[in-house]
Amino acid sequence: DIGVPLISLCKGAAYGKVLEQWRGTGEDLMLLEQQALDLNHAEVSTLLCDHWSFPDSLRNPIACHHGEGDEADSALPAVALVSCLRDIDDPGEDLDRLVEAARTLGLTPDDVMAIVGESLGKAAGVDKGLAA
Repeated sequence: DIGVPLISLCKGAAYGKVLEQWRGTGEDLMLLEQQALDLNHAEVSTLLCDHWSFPDSLRNPIACHHGEGDEADSALPAVALVSCLRDIDDPGEDLDRLVEAARTLGLTPDDVMAIVGESLGKAAGVDKGLAA
């Protein structure tokens, strides 16, 4: 979802309305974006990946994380799972959504909690590195 902040920056209040509708209804974000703005975050994310010369092993899963595109079947499961996260005000609801989505990949709630814990630890390290 790396295109989301860029769209937000460029489209401002118009995109804010799209995000508000998405959070309130749970409708498909890409569809809402396309209807309101004639673009979507997967397209913008792909353009960013191309601009930053990301390798295909990163670019393709990002581009296809909603099951769209020529290489949708190659999208990494982790990228697809992260795309279900959306509730910044209620992380518990996001965690419930993530656990449910992970079940389709054969992951248990304990697996998800271990992965989330490890990811939070790594994210804290990235934060410290960026702040330096």
